[in-house]
Amino acid sequence: VVAMDKLTTHTLPLLIKVLNETTGRDRLCRTAQYVSYLFTWWYRRTNQLKKAKRLARLQSHLSDVRRLLRLGKFFHSIIEVRESLKIQDDYVRLLSTIRALVNLILYYPIDHMTWAIKVGLSRRDFNWYSKMSCVLWGVMIVLTLAIDVYLLGKDVREVGKLEKRETELVHLNQNLQMKDLLDIKKNKEQIYGRRGQKIRAIISSCVDLPLAVSPVISYDLNIGLSGLLGSTSSFILLYEYLRAIKI
Repeated sequence: VVAMDKLTTHTLPLLIKVLNETTGRDRLCRTAQYVSYLFTWWYRRTNQLKKAKRLARLQSHLSDVRRLLRLGKFFHSIIEVRESLKIQDDYVRLLSTIRALVNLILYYPIDHMTWAIKVGLSRRDFNWYSKMSCVLWGVMIVLTLAIDVYLLGKDVREVGKLEKRETELVHLNQNLQMKDLLDIKKNKEQIYGRRGQKIRAIISSCVDLPLAVSPVISYDLNIGLSGLLGSTSSFILLYEYLRAIKI
């Protein structure tokens, strides 16, 4: 009874909310896609080639589904351009705007064309568009890394300032203000929360980068390694998404 109650009050509403959103479906498909790479690697090692072929078909279908789910992202990138211009930090505003413009003008149109060619709606060169899609994905990753590393460093410096101020208040007993100490503690907790998120984002970008670069330089990345890297970033992205929807 307790297990059923937990299922109906938490697990099912969470699953329904995830499946009702395009981003949630994409996160689940991405995770399934890269986890299946790990199984494919294992089946090939154990000479279970029929199962490996079935998984290869599944991976191709999941890739097509994810491209289809990204069709609406083109319009979302218009909002990203507008929102990025409101960022106060000059460095973050510049890189965020460039990233949003690359998404709007290059990445999503090319990604959409790649999907159209794959399903037979266009007869253009699939390999060229697929490779360009990977190039632009790599550009996105580098820009995101530059922003996240900068913000992480900014948070580290901010914590240093708060700790210095905290030490000064403790040593100056006659001017000790409990409210100031509580404010410092609260600010540090907020920064530590952001720091964990930034570190996870940096890890996700770092493990995704080889996946974007390998097709561009025509390097055949081992499917087991691809599965490990992709699964790591997928679980991080899924975890951050579930935290963001706050159910």
